[in-house]
Amino acid sequence: MKNESKIKKSIGESSAKWSNMFYIASLLMLSIYQYVKTSVLGTEFILLIIGLVIFFITYFIKSKGIANNNKN
Repeated sequence: MKNESKIKKSIGESSAKWSNMFYIASLLMLSIYQYVKTSVLGTEFILLIIGLVIFFITYFIKSKGIANNNKN
């Protein structure tokens, strides 16, 4: 049972990673297209930046938590 849940967790993490990469790439391409066409950064760029900020904040919080758990 433990191995099965670890495998499902691994699959879920991999799926989340790839879908996140897709959204980042899509929003980046759409932002570049919008900027070239209108010389204005649209809401796509704001969504991209907000998503990246959330990603890095959670990444640093989780990595800090893992580092603190390894010290104990």
